[in-house]
Amino acid sequence: MKYKNINTDIIITCTLYFVFNIIFIVHNYYYPQAYDALHYQEIAKSCSYANDTRLYGYTLFLSLFYTMLEAKFAIYAATICQIFLYFFAVFYFLSQVAKANTRKLLLYSLLVLNIFLYPYLSLTLTDGMTVSLLVIILALLLSIFTSKNITNNTIKIFLVGLVIGYSLMVRPAYIFLAICFPLFFSFIWMHHGIKKSLTLTGICCGGFILAVLPQLLINIIVFDKTTFFPAIQLGDRQIGWGIAFLKYATNLSDAGPAGMYYLNPYINEITKGGTTLVWYIQHPVVGLKTVFMHIFGSLDFDYLFPYIYDIDPDYRLLLFILSQTIIYFSIFGYFQTWRKREEMGSGEQFFYLILLPAIIVSWALLTGIVVPENRFSLPAVTILLPFAVYGSYSFYKNKLIMLGFGSWLLGAWQLSTLLDSCKILL
Repeated sequence: MKYKNINTDIIITCTLYFVFNIIFIVHNYYYPQAYDALHYQEIAKSCSYANDTRLYGYTLFLSLFYTMLEAKFAIYAATICQIFLYFFAVFYFLSQVAKANTRKLLLYSLLVLNIFLYPYLSLTLTDGMTVSLLVIILALLLSIFTSKNITNNTIKIFLVGLVIGYSLMVRPAYIFLAICFPLFFSFIWMHHGIKKSLTLTGICCGGFILAVLPQLLINIIVFDKTTFFPAIQLGDRQIGWGIAFLKYATNLSDAGPAGMYYLNPYINEITKGGTTLVWYIQHPVVGLKTVFMHIFGSLDFDYLFPYIYDIDPDYRLLLFILSQTIIYFSIFGYFQTWRKREEMGSGEQFFYLILLPAIIVSWALLTGIVVPENRFSLPAVTILLPFAVYGSYSFYKNKLIMLGFGSWLLGAWQLSTLLDSCKILL
């Protein structure tokens, strides 16, 4: 696969990217957003950041448009900005990639094939924006790791911490990115010694502190809470909900109430009533099943849109196959990347073979103990997708691996059917 004409590839991918996003903008016009999306809009209109549920990051972003434009135009301007933010984030990431073939793979993977992300870029939800921030963070880290002189990257190092902190202020669930700090420290230590690793990690942490400090001050002054997380302690509630339910979605169809809950079938008279992490220790077998189904369910897209107007969509099987293709072939893509590790420098090896898998593991550990929605998996899907494309391209002629894929689909369908049977509207 030789990379002969980048201009043609860019024209094709950019055209498809913006066409797809226009389609989803039109869809959202006829099937309006609700609940969380409207709540963010209301807070942004008031320009009030003292909210016990929402952090300042995303409402600050939206409020900028409300201060400059009429309300009816502000939302469209904000979502268009999100679409372009992801677009430029991808190209910034590509600019840090040395090999042309890798750039081509990433170009198509992130701009054309990341179909699960498109609905969120045109909504006033935090998911689309935080995926863009994730791509920027990864681009900065790749640039730092592959730099010939890391001391010349102090601004980028500071920005890594700043953007990680701000992503957390947009979406608190991005706490899984905290794994980047010890990994960054370890990389610098291995290559430049303990003194420099402490100094540069301190600069990175300084950026993080600057980003979360406004929320910390808001919570202390307004809510008397010494935390930069939501003052309502949403994390504790999520753990309790995660024990009771395997998954959640929002129903706006005529089929019933808005709450679409996937009940935990492993809960019985003995195991019911848990609300804290202690429950997983008390019931380890059931706890492991619950954690696994949380992770599987978040990656198993039974709906494309966060606000469901069709409870039984015709494209359900297609979403299932695409979801499982990403999971299955990303494993082989990572394996193939490992096999080709000698062709990479030490910084690239650390980035692709250690940092990215560690972020996925960190995400999975968090997702495993909360009640997920499909949108919770968007950062993981964005990381897994290039590996999946690489894996499918490398092994699609391998009969054994393709036979394994068929078996994988059969097993995953059983789990997906089990999840679907647990679904109720409340």
